[in-house]
Formats: sequence, C-alpha cells, structure tokens
Amino acid sequence: MTNNKVCLQKRGDGAADKLRAQGMLHVGRIELPNNDTFSAVIELAEAADWEKATYGFAIGDKIQRIGSSKGKFGGRSKECTRDVTLSRHDKHKHTPKLAAEGWRKCLRQIGPGEDDACIGYRVTTPVGTFPAYKHEEAVLIAP
Repeated sequence: MTNNKVCLQKRGDGAADKLRAQGMLHVGRIELPNNDTFSAVIELAEAADWEKATYGFAIGDKIQRIGSSKGKFGGRSKECTRDVTLSRHDKHKHTPKLAAEGWRKCLRQIGPGEDDACIGYRVTTPVGTFPAYKHEEAVLIAP
C-alpha cells in the first residue's frame, strides 16, 4: 500500500490548510497563556485518546512543528507543554532553550496557533499490518 501524501511547503498562506490537505483535523491550539508558559490545548476531546498519531503546529503562515505520538496524543500534548515551558528555565535538556525562546517569540508576535492531527495510517504487506505514523512524520518533515 502506498501513502500518497506529499511533502509540505514550510511557508506560505494557509499553513493549517496544508496540514488539513494531508488528512489532519483541527484538534486544538497552541498558545502562551502567560509569558513563561507554552500550552498545547486539545479542543477535540476524542483526539486525546488517539494513538500513533501524526500532528502539526501551524502559526500564521508557517508550519512550526511536525511530530508524532506513539502513545495517546493527549499525553504527547502534555509533554510538549511541559518540555517547552521547562526549557525556558533551563530545566529540560531535550528541548533547547533557543527553541523554547523561538516558540515564545513567535506566539507573542502572531498569536495562538493551530494544532492539527490525524491517526497514522496502517500499512498492510504480505507479512502483516504495521503503523506508518513515524514514516508519515518523516515524509512531512522532508524538505
């Protein structure tokens, strides 16, 4: 089975529309509720339970992040909130402080962004059926 998704342009009008063209749904928003806290808020309750999901954060005309969640998407959203917020205070080693500062600057200048996601495809081959969410993530990130 072939996944016919194409690589995304990283800039241009309607970044969220580009994510939706890849089969994603609007599931929430990303925002700065205060100057020190990054927040990924799920608005579509059922999306919190999705597993092996692919997601994208769009702010203005730019897709800021493409990622995936092995476990429940709601847990991944909470991890993003925690990691980016802690990184601003040099308390998280996996998210560089420079990246966290970039998120803060972008959200302060443009305003809240969109969180779009979809459950990853499953691919069936002669030897079995496998989740393809990590491959989808890689294709969407590709230049």
